[in-house]
Amino acid sequence: MAGFKVVYNLCGILLFYMVYKKSSEYGLLNAKFVTCSILSIFGMGVIQTYVVEQTFGSELSRFTGFMASQPYAGFLVGSIALVLWNTKYTLANKVFLNVILLTGLLLNGSRTWFIGACILYAIYAFVRSKASSLHIGLVAASIGIGVASVALFFNYAVENQEKLAESNRLFVGFYSLIGTTNEDNSGTIGFRQIMNAGMINELKNSSLSEIVFGHGTSSSEFVARIYHPFQFNKDVIDSNRVVHNEWLRILYEFGILGMLLWVSIMFSSFTYLLKTGARLTPIISFTLCLLVAFTTENVIMSAGSVGIFAILILTAVRRPPLLKPIKSINILPAKGFIT
Repeated sequence: MAGFKVVYNLCGILLFYMVYKKSSEYGLLNAKFVTCSILSIFGMGVIQTYVVEQTFGSELSRFTGFMASQPYAGFLVGSIALVLWNTKYTLANKVFLNVILLTGLLLNGSRTWFIGACILYAIYAFVRSKASSLHIGLVAASIGIGVASVALFFNYAVENQEKLAESNRLFVGFYSLIGTTNEDNSGTIGFRQIMNAGMINELKNSSLSEIVFGHGTSSSEFVARIYHPFQFNKDVIDSNRVVHNEWLRILYEFGILGMLLWVSIMFSSFTYLLKTGARLTPIISFTLCLLVAFTTENVIMSAGSVGIFAILILTAVRRPPLLKPIKSINILPAKGFIT
């Protein structure tokens, strides 16, 4: 059943993409759609986190909107990409929406997607800095302010570690980075290290046929039961979410052959987008964030949640619509979401 869930999720990703692609062709995925989506999902986060009982994201009071915390953060970062590269937004609109998205991301506390947001802003700053000397000055000033803010915050954070470490996962990661906490050994970082080491060890001890063809879909569950029995000791566990590293999971479950197929699919997708005249910078910028998430999250199993939607929207609106609007629903043709 776990193997069938993987197939259903992959089919779901394709179906969602087809819906977004058709919506883009009829001008539905415009700036108004993105703005409404951002305000709606942020509003749901406020209600879920501060108004009703926290069914989701209760760990460290993580900010999320009626869904798992990590996919929610993924959509926030994807929305940042949609806003940054949308030429229909004014500077004021971009600043306003980015403040909302960054607020939600910081309250969410996802370390993976915080790194992703940094990658997005770095690429955008690099591209925009080449436009004029004014943009170069703005980028330089932003970097200077960021460095100064970190320097001022460092001493305060060290002096208030006990208080801050309990308030947000980003602080936990920060203290782990500077070596003032043992979170690497006992927290979620430690969990990932144990599972990754277990996967690598099992790969080393695999037969030739298992290395080439893999151990089978969702077979990572057996590795989890061996190397992390304290957490994975129930009769029924979600076999597709025990390994927070998609690269190791693909290699273990599907072997070298499966990894080659996976990489070829990604490469062929970019080749297709390039041939169709897509503007690749926005897509590549968020794809880099996604590749980071591939090393720490269960991205493949995000079909049906908002975690995968951002990349689907970015690829769906890769160029101006080619079809005329449907007259029966009186929709005007869009000039192109990303131009």
